[in-house]
Amino acid sequence: MDDIRILVVEDDLSALESLIEILKIDNFDVVGFSDPLKALEYFKNNEIDLVLSDIKMPHLDGLKLLEKIKNISKETEVILMTAFGDINSAVDAVKKGANHYILKPVNYDELKNQILKISEFRKLRNIVSDSSSIGIQMVAVSPQIKKILEFSKKVAATDSAVLIEGETGTGKELVSKFIHHNSSRSKAIFLPINCAALPKELLEAELFGFEKGSFTGAINSKKGKFLLADGGTIFLDEISEMDYDIQAKLLRVLEDGIVTRIGSDKNFKTDIRIIAATNKNLEQLVQQGNFRKDLFFRLNVFKIKLPSLTQRREDILPLVEMFIKNYSKKYNKNIKSILPSAFEILSNYNFPGNIRELKHIIERAVIVAKGDFIEDNDILLYKLEDTQHTDDFILIPYSLSLKDAENKIIIETLKKHNFDKRKTADILGISVRKIELRFKEIGTSLKELKS
Repeated sequence: MDDIRILVVEDDLSALESLIEILKIDNFDVVGFSDPLKALEYFKNNEIDLVLSDIKMPHLDGLKLLEKIKNISKETEVILMTAFGDINSAVDAVKKGANHYILKPVNYDELKNQILKISEFRKLRNIVSDSSSIGIQMVAVSPQIKKILEFSKKVAATDSAVLIEGETGTGKELVSKFIHHNSSRSKAIFLPINCAALPKELLEAELFGFEKGSFTGAINSKKGKFLLADGGTIFLDEISEMDYDIQAKLLRVLEDGIVTRIGSDKNFKTDIRIIAATNKNLEQLVQQGNFRKDLFFRLNVFKIKLPSLTQRREDILPLVEMFIKNYSKKYNKNIKSILPSAFEILSNYNFPGNIRELKHIIERAVIVAKGDFIEDNDILLYKLEDTQHTDDFILIPYSLSLKDAENKIIIETLKKHNFDKRKTADILGISVRKIELRFKEIGTSLKELKS
């Protein structure tokens, strides 16, 4: 059934033969020993992926065997078999690195399920699609992402506008770079602009440029991004936040390639491709009158909808491996991989911040990891439990004191909700007064924080 190599250690010869026989029926590659010392000797000289061992054995019990196996190869998975009366030993074994324990008499369906899980984990760990030849790292294991990348390559061959939809942190900018690098414009500039990060006046000046003296502070003339990116690609992130008046000017750029600087009557011609992205429903915004209908149709020539990380769980492990590789290099560490138990923590998490959150979690894990593998204690997950605000997640550094962590949560929540003290207090379940007292304690003000 699978190429996973299994070593069975069971001092009861009858039970050993039964396990080997039933595993071979399902075409597992299996070898067994009734003597744990002989099994250990065999393990030292052969490639073994999974050890299935009894706990109570003469000469060398399962717990000691587990320790010796993990000292030789931390990557080898271990499942321990135990009688109900010795369940405490099994729990202790899991803490020491065993992947799972199974009660005797062994339920084969349960055992087989565990073996298949381990096998799948080992397969996925080896799958990291690295498109480094085009300067981008893309992971595509899940069918959804494979389809999106195939479609993106087709879109890249055209010069049309593209609209990318997806939750915060799903990789919208990465996909836009992928399109750019697979297009005829790949040797030209790629310029990302966050439309939500700048107020109306600054965004307009940044995109279209301005003439000297056109407004206070315009000491010199400026080209603007649309002209600077001539021949290349502009990525407009959070396009839904763009002011209605600027949307009209953008429409002209899309239709005619015409750019008019602030304070000028002169038109400039530019040849750019525009890729826009949003985490909101633009069609809904059009119906509400908050986004131009004509601009929506002009941008919506090709639409790519990115799934959340929980909708593409097959990609979590390859992404983890890619981030481990990247951050190990950045922080001069030699982290080989992640332990299955640590990965299980991640695989059961809902990732409100999607890939971006996973990236931060692994960066921290690489920094704090003491051994060659990321372990359970290296994984730190934190999110604000608020069903109405699914994007409210905050990663708390492990070194912070409880009070400092609380202060960080208050500050980050305020930032996420436009410094609205009442809204922040409601979300965190505290009083506005408590927020004010905390600011007094840390010696800052909301005004200073905003600036």
